[in-house]
Amino acid sequence: MSSAPQDSSPPASSPLARWPWLSRFGEATATLGALSAGEWLALTFGIIGAHLTVGYNYLLFHTGVEFFTACVCFNIFLVLSSTSDISRNNFLTIVGVAYVFVGVIDLLHALAFKGMPIFTDYDYYSPQLWIAARYLESGAVVIGLLALTARRHVSAAAVLAACLLATCGFLLAIFYTRTFPVCFIPGKGLTPFKIGSEFVIIALDFVALALLHRRRALFEADVFRLLRMSLVAAAAMELCFCFYDAPNMDDALSEAGHVIKLFAFYVLYKAIVVGSVRNPLVLVAQELRDSEKRLRCAMAAAGLTYVEVDPVHGKVRRAENFAEVIGYQPRADGSEECMVELLAHVPPEDQPRVVQAQTLRLPVIEARVIGDDGQVRWIESSAAIPEGEGARRAFVTILDVTARVHAREQLLAAKSEAERADRAKSKFLAAASHDLRQPVQALMLYLAMMGRHTRDLPRAAETVKHMQAALDSLSNLLTSILDISRLDAGVIAPNAEPVDLAGMIARLSGEYAAKAAQRGLKFRAVAPTLAVRADAILLERALRNLIENALRYTPEGGVLLGARRRGARVRIDVIDSGVGVAPGRTEDIFQEFVQLDNPGRDMNKGLGLGLAIVARVARLMDGAVELVSAPGRGSRFSLTLPACAPPAAPAAPQPEPRRPGQGRVLIVEDNSIVREGLERMLQEWGYQTATAENGEAALALVEAEGPFALRLLDYSLGQGISGLSAAQRLAQVRPAPTIILTGDTARERIAEIAASGFAMLHKPVTSQQLRAALEGLLHRDAGEA
Repeated sequence: MSSAPQDSSPPASSPLARWPWLSRFGEATATLGALSAGEWLALTFGIIGAHLTVGYNYLLFHTGVEFFTACVCFNIFLVLSSTSDISRNNFLTIVGVAYVFVGVIDLLHALAFKGMPIFTDYDYYSPQLWIAARYLESGAVVIGLLALTARRHVSAAAVLAACLLATCGFLLAIFYTRTFPVCFIPGKGLTPFKIGSEFVIIALDFVALALLHRRRALFEADVFRLLRMSLVAAAAMELCFCFYDAPNMDDALSEAGHVIKLFAFYVLYKAIVVGSVRNPLVLVAQELRDSEKRLRCAMAAAGLTYVEVDPVHGKVRRAENFAEVIGYQPRADGSEECMVELLAHVPPEDQPRVVQAQTLRLPVIEARVIGDDGQVRWIESSAAIPEGEGARRAFVTILDVTARVHAREQLLAAKSEAERADRAKSKFLAAASHDLRQPVQALMLYLAMMGRHTRDLPRAAETVKHMQAALDSLSNLLTSILDISRLDAGVIAPNAEPVDLAGMIARLSGEYAAKAAQRGLKFRAVAPTLAVRADAILLERALRNLIENALRYTPEGGVLLGARRRGARVRIDVIDSGVGVAPGRTEDIFQEFVQLDNPGRDMNKGLGLGLAIVARVARLMDGAVELVSAPGRGSRFSLTLPACAPPAAPAAPQPEPRRPGQGRVLIVEDNSIVREGLERMLQEWGYQTATAENGEAALALVEAEGPFALRLLDYSLGQGISGLSAAQRLAQVRPAPTIILTGDTARERIAEIAASGFAMLHKPVTSQQLRAALEGLLHRDAGEA
């Protein structure tokens, strides 16, 4: 009833368009066309039949008309109550409920008509009941049209209660209290109340007409025309009942009014049926067709089809797009041969999965189907039994997933290629780390020897000192670049374990106190008994970067290193009295290659990578870096990490006395410059040496020349076996203390060397570090012997 109206405007080429004055006749024709020819014929014969009964018995005519219209009222209620789920609107709700009570009052009006032997105490209850029924009818129509556009749905129960209350009030006033105004006086005719009420009801009908026109967009065109015809007929009916004066109320005007009532009620009934039943069903059917069309389009776009299998009757029903999706034109009829035909287009290796899917043993499968054109398509098939169907029917969906499978294969290939590139990148970084550290290692060895030879030559010693400072700077820059590259590559995986902060802070304090003193600065450390869960190597690297950054940008004053507990975390602070950081640059300082106080790119102040490394390392260890700074007064860099229980205290190391070098040392190094530098330095320390450039030569040397007091091997020996493998094989032949030198700082490489039990030194190693390691191992070996 509330569907969009049909377009009733005439075509541009029609006479109505050329002569607008004819449009009124066109609308009149359309209004008459709202009823079919058969309905007009039936109404005509009905009216003629009703008129013929008047000549026989007016009471029979009146009773028949009123009973018919009462039945129409009851039918309106039944139709609307049974179709409320598809025709929900306030107008239908109000009219449908109200017309039940209109029908009841009309029945009483017919039974109370003068001449009926039922209500014998008063002859003129009938016009009173007529006025009550018409007030209720016209009022319901007006209220229903007013409520049609309301946002809230009118409750049928509320309408029922209101109509029941009004009906009971009318009946009590008419039959019990007799306070309802008199409507007909014998000998005088209609009372002023009756006539005035008729005109009020006519006015209500015209108000309803006005409301109907204002809301015509909410009605289908024929429904609007039928309602308009019914309201006009109702107004004409009421006009007839304004002027009759026969004592028995059976004159021509009364007859005309009842005939018009018969027409008005049927037209209203037709409007209700068309609006609430036929049109919604047509609309539902159209929506179903549109939905089916959209579903077909969606299935075609998604490459989806289906097969419905009825194993009981051996029938198969396919979707219309089955051949388009599956890639071949089925030749079997709608029988189970269709599934056999499908199986024949599946490669043998995929057929078991398809059979399992058909028997519901696999809910979803992917398989290939070879089409008539030889093209291979990938399909995804799933089978299900509709609820309550048992084994009588199975529904199989088939989805073309060729593009998805190809995309997945491409993704897997891209992933494999990315993993290969990642492995290659890791190998490159490892090789670059080793190869770049080798020249630095050689320079360190030769500079150390030059330093001893130039002690008595002040100018040469000063030159060597500057060269050593430059080499230290180069070593730090190289280490930073390699660290940031490994962080970018994502090849650094932290090994979280309890780390004793007191020991680490004390060790760093001992190392950096001397460096700070050389710069005229004070270095203090507070080492409380705290532990954090972190990677010890990465943590020490981060703290070194923070300390070196603080020393570099503190012209006077000092640096404080300390730690304190903050709930479940520990905050490690590096506080300086340096130049500070401007408030707007506290985020920039943690970016790569950013230096706020180095516009000339002084290499002595680094490359601007140290703090970037700290920030990344902190994130790897589930930590955070914080900066609090006051320009011109200093800064506090804080590294916050998870707190944990302190690790078990290691056994106190025994002091190792320094002693001159003794014994033979085997040096295995593939780089000739580094190998020669190591050999000359060890010889200056008093050791006897033998050298080999690879693991195979080292094995031959040990077998030929006998045992060595100590072995010094580079991990990467170029071609052949690695230094670690050579050391392990040498240990099987003749055990001896062994040091592995490596420029590879990969976590797995460090773990591999540590697991071997050999000592390890990272390149570039200083002469002091190398000498201490040699003496420590030889001393321990002598003590065990």
